[in-house]
Amino acid sequence: MNKSRWITKGTPYLYLALMIIIAVPRLLRTFDDPDFFWHLKTGEWVWQNKTLPDNDPFAFTSEGRGSEREHIILSAYWLTQALYYLLYTISGFPALVLLRFFIVSAIMAVMWIRKEGDRYIYASFLLIFLTYMVVVYPQDRPHLFSFLFFAVLLWLLNKLKDTNNKPAFIIGMVPLTMLIWANMHGGFILGQVTIVLSCLAEGLKFLLPALRPITREAFRNLLIAGIAGIIVSFVNPNAYLILLEYLQPESMMSHIIEYFSPHKAFLQYGEHAVILYWIIIIAALVACVVNRKVVDITDLGLLAGTGYLSLSSMRYVAFFFIAALPFAARSLSGESVRKPGRIFFWSVALIAGIYFTLNARPFMTNVISRSWVDTYSYPVEAADFIIQNDMRGNMYNHYSWGGYLIWRLAPDRKVFIDGRTLDEDVFMQARLIDSARAAPQGEPPGWKMFFDYYDINYVVIPFFQLRGEMLPLVYALSKDNDWVPIFFRGNSFIFARNSSQNSHLINNFAISKKMLFE
Repeated sequence: MNKSRWITKGTPYLYLALMIIIAVPRLLRTFDDPDFFWHLKTGEWVWQNKTLPDNDPFAFTSEGRGSEREHIILSAYWLTQALYYLLYTISGFPALVLLRFFIVSAIMAVMWIRKEGDRYIYASFLLIFLTYMVVVYPQDRPHLFSFLFFAVLLWLLNKLKDTNNKPAFIIGMVPLTMLIWANMHGGFILGQVTIVLSCLAEGLKFLLPALRPITREAFRNLLIAGIAGIIVSFVNPNAYLILLEYLQPESMMSHIIEYFSPHKAFLQYGEHAVILYWIIIIAALVACVVNRKVVDITDLGLLAGTGYLSLSSMRYVAFFFIAALPFAARSLSGESVRKPGRIFFWSVALIAGIYFTLNARPFMTNVISRSWVDTYSYPVEAADFIIQNDMRGNMYNHYSWGGYLIWRLAPDRKVFIDGRTLDEDVFMQARLIDSARAAPQGEPPGWKMFFDYYDINYVVIPFFQLRGEMLPLVYALSKDNDWVPIFFRGNSFIFARNSSQNSHLINNFAISKKMLFE
């Protein structure tokens, strides 16, 4: 076997090995996404009650509100949540780790089935996409299923354009895909838009034959599958209401990096993976220019739509990757650009893989310790303390800890707030409480007034916030005689109200404030 042939045969294995090296450390990481825990708890609630919750069973601040937003958040992900809990009952967190591997592998497999153009350029694109996906997105939330179903839908719609395929099978798969997707994640709205866009673009081609229309039989199959897919996608607990939710401004989410534009995420949070997104954006633009005379308007519409969404919010970048990669690889596979394209994109994939793999080393420590929840990032031992000492009454908790405390304590003990942000007023109140701003002389601090209003009996908060700064509320509580620290371990504080209800806890566990802050 000559050298060039050996390299050709060995290259696919090299790509596969690099994929494994990039993905495995991050797929074995601890469960560090705060929203995952309330998804898991909701799945438990669904299994135990054999129905979907009408009212929030986990936060006392949302009792009796019953808003449309609350109904959507409580029921829009029910199938994914039920799957999470089913797997958890089988083998705990390791089963959910295997689910991570399955979903990411399935996304990569569907993307490989959709490959177009030069296989080496396309494989490099997939490495870039995989790196971005496992670095930026939590693998324990329902949005990962939207990535998978979006890729599957694009593959099915493309198959329908070819009458040589088995149309009956493909036509049936489109509504099935949309039905499952609509009950796993609200991203199915993007699937509906994609179907409408594809049907309109393919129909327009018949008015302008120069745009290379598909056969009338293929177009009929596309319409049948598309209409059926849209109709069955409304068979979910929220029907069309979730579309209205997507049209609402996300004012409560403006502080979350997922809702930042890629530009803002790079500048404010140093999200280096955004560079990979910019490279693919440029590659797609170059591909449009290089093949401007033969660009399909359906592809162009899909690129423009997902590109616009991805520029506005990090949460949509993966959809752009999924839409753009086959098109870009096909368009950059011409004789004049194929060789430099192989070298450039392989180099980008290799450098990114090495850089982000080196940064992933800390994620492997939990494999050795067999601890799937970081006791510093979440109040694991504080929750143990609350359960062991049967603490009762209304609890105030830090926003990012709400999901975990729901998982450990609800519904017997309900949280003040969590990542679902069911009520904008409560969300703003929590931010004011955490900031613990000084009040005008002679007036009680705002946080105390909120605590009195909600009859807060104990507080569960971190000492340090994400950026390493002390939470101002910790200092305010430590200076107030009405509140006594009774637990401090790792990064977790529990303060109890100095009352007769808590006298036994204070007598047994009170911690000297001087020892804590001197």
